[in-house]
Amino acid sequence: MPQPASSYCREYRSQYGPDTIAKQPELAALVAKVIGATSFMQSRIAICFTYLLGSSADVGIAMYTLLISTNGQNEAIRAAARHKLSIDDCYLLSSILTLADSVIKDRNRLAHDNWGYAAEFPDALLLLPAKTHWKELAVHAKNTPGGLGLLPEAIDADPMVYMRADFEEIMARAEKRITYATQFHSMLTTEHRIGARIREQLLLEPEIYQELTRQRKNHKMS
Repeated sequence: MPQPASSYCREYRSQYGPDTIAKQPELAALVAKVIGATSFMQSRIAICFTYLLGSSADVGIAMYTLLISTNGQNEAIRAAARHKLSIDDCYLLSSILTLADSVIKDRNRLAHDNWGYAAEFPDALLLLPAKTHWKELAVHAKNTPGGLGLLPEAIDADPMVYMRADFEEIMARAEKRITYATQFHSMLTTEHRIGARIREQLLLEPEIYQELTRQRKNHKMS
């Protein structure tokens, strides 16, 4: 998983700007791949929502996309599930949604925070939280003749270092969540015997079983 830059190197000079990600084109392509895979994952979840509503695809997806926050979307799906599914399947769906959330949070960071580069990390990109970047940029603009420009060095910040393995790990999780959502939809829409087999396969996934056990222990679908 990504680590703070300070854990690798105490002194480095970082740059942040719209073009800094291009200094690592292969890693930039992986950023785009993660964002695309996460969008695909969410489309699979939206299709499950459409089924639970019993509406047409156009209506269900329109309602899903109008719920701007991920929390709002998930709560809507859970509410629909409670009216249509058994309690066991509600917990199964809720567990899949929680696992998908971890990928969405990673995607949001990659899409909305600020990318940087430092020569001291030749095989990596730096990621600085957007609010931290804005604060540092405001200080830089105030103290620099001419104001805004590239932020040459985030003196008080400690960005996260993203290497190829970090992006590949997020991709692997996204792909598994896509499979889970696709299988869950198939479980609901296929004949009972096949659906039962798919349910068993999902419950055999260690991370699903662990999350489902946690939610049952807490007596809520969170």
